[in-house]
Amino acid sequence: MLGLSTIVFLDSCKKVEGCTDVEAENYNADADVSDGTCTYARDKFVGTFAGQLSCQAPLPSDEEFLIVISEGLTNNSEVLISFQNVDPPLPELTARVDGNSLVIDPETVDIALNPATPDETTQLTYSGEATIDASGVNLSGELRVLLVIIGQTLKCDMTAVKQ
Repeated sequence: MLGLSTIVFLDSCKKVEGCTDVEAENYNADADVSDGTCTYARDKFVGTFAGQLSCQAPLPSDEEFLIVISEGLTNNSEVLISFQNVDPPLPELTARVDGNSLVIDPETVDIALNPATPDETTQLTYSGEATIDASGVNLSGELRVLLVIIGQTLKCDMTAVKQ
């Protein structure tokens, strides 16, 4: 009897390793010890994508660009989006990730529309969303730019491929 209780006692002390973060896509409710393998929805978006923007005038249309998506600073569902090779330049935007969707909540930025007069700025509000396919390679969505001064929203369709 003593031997059986010792085996049960020793077996109950065995720690289960796995992802212990409830926000992770691979959370293991049985895990007692984190093994460093947690993955988050944002991880599939992080990287460099080559793509094309098709926007309403006066925004650039059929312009090829790079979009660099990096981990956000505040939580595991936040990413930072940087558009490169776009003229006029777009600001770095913050987005949140939910599953295979990326959402840019409205973000207002002061922008100099004319590089010759950088002190003359106007407010633009950026918003949008994008989805990534099951392969984690193809990104598509829409970026919206609200010209606050006139209340007009311009839309840009975006497609991009992970590099």
